[in-house]
Amino acid sequence: MCTKESEKLNKNADYYIGLDMGTSSAGWAVSDSEYNLIRRKGKDLWGVRQFEEAKTAAERRGFRVARRRKQRQQVRNRLLSEEFQNEITKIDSGFLKRMEDSRFVISDKRVPEKYTLFNDSGYTDVEYYNQYPTIYHLRKALIESNERFDIRLVFLGIHSLFQHPGHFLDKGDVDTDNTGPEELIQFLEDCMNEIQISIPLVSNQKVLTDILTDSRITRRDKEQQILEILQPNKESKKAVSQFVKVLTGQKAKLGDLIMMEDKDTEEYKYSFSFREKTLEEILPDIEGVIDGLALEYIESILVLCQENGH
Repeated sequence: MCTKESEKLNKNADYYIGLDMGTSSAGWAVSDSEYNLIRRKGKDLWGVRQFEEAKTAAERRGFRVARRRKQRQQVRNRLLSEEFQNEITKIDSGFLKRMEDSRFVISDKRVPEKYTLFNDSGYTDVEYYNQYPTIYHLRKALIESNERFDIRLVFLGIHSLFQHPGHFLDKGDVDTDNTGPEELIQFLEDCMNEIQISIPLVSNQKVLTDILTDSRITRRDKEQQILEILQPNKESKKAVSQFVKVLTGQKAKLGDLIMMEDKDTEEYKYSFSFREKTLEEILPDIEGVIDGLALEYIESILVLCQENGH
């Protein structure tokens, strides 16, 4: 209720501001100490502001993941071409150029040739595809045959592997009969050694296995007990702690796990847990942040942890 008295209140009088904050709107109102709506300049002091609902970074992260995956693929292709260039040029100086221009129509190519791969006398793309209908026929021949292949065929086979390297991350591809706690501990130590973090996992395998398989111990207590055994140094303490969190099924922070230096980025603050997300949901986020060997080791550890129910 609004009265003339409420409009004539002393400017120094007490008043209340009420807020109603939603995901896509914010409501507000100003009242006196008796909860009468205050008026100023002929208007009631209340209102609402509507705005677009906040969105997660999932879509933006998806574009970033795709962009970085494409960049890694381009780097791999460039390095492969550099390795083979000298030998291929000896027999066919235009082979790599034809491959690079294969997506263009003839008029847009640097060298306007009809064929995209082979242009030899007596062996063109026609003969090649008759011999190897798909790239997988070529790859099978390269693996099984003892004959000496044209260097260009070898390049095409390896290039296909670089384009579609595949992985063993899908559930069911991991030999779960041979990935118990002991194997997991051995693998974890190997992985951490590769990224230059040395901790005595295998030498304490029996104790660690007993801790990990003891259902009476909480995840947090398992983490504390394992850290007391490992006693990581100051430089690696954060990273080791995050590895143990993954191992025991707790939420781990990616930035500390891979020892990122920039602590203000969204990637550093990204955290994950198998209790909240599946492996398929976690991996795309991680792929958008790290690559190379570090990504392979982290992915492998996550696969083993999930397969063992941690």
